[in-house]
Amino acid sequence: MRRKKMKDTDYLFLSAKLRAMENNLLTAGRMERMIDAPTAAEAARVLSEIGYGEFSPDSESALSEALAAEREKTFEELRHFMPDHSVIDVFRVKYDYHNLKAVLKAQAMGLPCEGLLIDAGRVDPKALLEALREGDYAGLPEELAAAAQEAAEVLGTTKDPQRSDFVLDRAYYREMLRCAEETGSAFLRRYVQMTIDAANLRSAVRTLRMGKGGDFLRRVLVDGGTIPAERVTAAALGSGLGELYRTTELRAAAEYGTAAIQGGSLTDFEKACDDAVTRFVAKAKQVPFGVEVAIGYLAAKEIEFTAVRMIMSSRMAGIDGEIRDSVLGFKALGLDTVFVEDVETARHELHRLARENCAIIYITEQLAKDLTADIAKYKDSLTPAVILIPGKTGSLGLGSSALQSAVERAVGADIA
Repeated sequence: MRRKKMKDTDYLFLSAKLRAMENNLLTAGRMERMIDAPTAAEAARVLSEIGYGEFSPDSESALSEALAAEREKTFEELRHFMPDHSVIDVFRVKYDYHNLKAVLKAQAMGLPCEGLLIDAGRVDPKALLEALREGDYAGLPEELAAAAQEAAEVLGTTKDPQRSDFVLDRAYYREMLRCAEETGSAFLRRYVQMTIDAANLRSAVRTLRMGKGGDFLRRVLVDGGTIPAERVTAAALGSGLGELYRTTELRAAAEYGTAAIQGGSLTDFEKACDDAVTRFVAKAKQVPFGVEVAIGYLAAKEIEFTAVRMIMSSRMAGIDGEIRDSVLGFKALGLDTVFVEDVETARHELHRLARENCAIIYITEQLAKDLTADIAKYKDSLTPAVILIPGKTGSLGLGSSALQSAVERAVGADIA
């Protein structure tokens, strides 16, 4: 049911407030200061200057708590003055589905998941956890409940976390788009559709780069974007992604994607996708007052949270210069990264990540050549899929033969 559309003048006060708050966003200049800071503590100080709470620059858990606090503060400030709270819900939906993925996979592996949950969605993570433990979805939002039940059944039947992720990805984008449409905001609807278009382009490029076929791609793609999923499939299989996106905001990203399929830089492609969405969000700055200002601010904060985690995690790991640039590239793909200096540390981290239910572990070939026996332990396991990748000095040719079978055990696209 479509809600009563709010007037632009209903957002006069909030728009003025947000224009002032935009001065404390993490700008490119502030990000450069964090990256170039001599220590992680100095990088964290940049965040304190723009309103983040103090946290230990040596602790990932402290960083997570600081981000959670800033995220909740953002939602609370907007909720207090926002004429239509349903706009905020569009940005909270993804945390519900992130938590749902975490709980389902943890339950399947018999592992705890409390530390993986993010308290930023519409549903209390504890309530979601309890609902899945009891198999009673009545207290959850209708669409989330249906997705939880279907994904649980798929995972229970197939034992394949990838297939259950596909179910949740489709449900997430479908519910996100419905929430946006119900606000009556054309700008918010277009933002969500842009997000779906970018997600489908990413999926198409990754699928083709892995050498997967049309059946796999059809399961990965989601409906709801400005370009129908079936057209993306047809273009991808016909080597026409560049032409398909030629008149869209993702034109440059599609060009980078075409190059990435042939072995070019995935990092450049991912950045081009992010840049396209960011440019669309920046259009909100052209609006003096209205819901667009609030949407632009919320989207900018989501981008900021990702950037903060990327930069601070690399600083905490002591990664500098060229190595940090490489690691940030992997983190830009949604991957957690671990920096090691010797084989023994790498061996310890490999087994730790496996115990913590990581679905895919990428290891540079330079390290992998000394970890053959350790990696072999996971060859026939459902998880993790251990994939060898070239290091900064180039490829040793170790990973190509193992890649295809490992991909078969990979999980689906990340939401959070």
